[in-house]
Amino acid sequence: MKELLRLLRSAADTLEPFSRQIRSGTLVWNGEKYALPQKLQEPDPYALMWYAQLTTIASLLECGNDITEAQLRYLQDIFRGSMGTLADFCLDTRQWGKAAEEANYKLHEIAWQALQHVNSMIRSPHAPQRV
Repeated sequence: MKELLRLLRSAADTLEPFSRQIRSGTLVWNGEKYALPQKLQEPDPYALMWYAQLTTIASLLECGNDITEAQLRYLQDIFRGSMGTLADFCLDTRQWGKAAEEANYKLHEIAWQALQHVNSMIRSPHAPQRV
């Protein structure tokens, strides 16, 4: 379960910079101090949706004791490579540049690792019971 939570949080952390809204007058951390932004930014709506979904799932799983097979199947569905899944999601490299390329690669790697981990949890002899 710890590895699954780590993967969920890692995917959310990767998406977080693209889910921010930076308006004029907003102070942002520049690595040394809070300062005015060098450029304004509107959030990517899909990055924001995935960020919210992944952080919510991780928070809910952290609160519970066991994960059910139904929950594992749901996670399997969002990490699988079909349309509308995290593995299908790509940030627009024309809008975000090299940062999007790197994030897209990282997200696909995380989605693949998460799918493998969820699949192993489903096949485990200690897998949760159906609800």
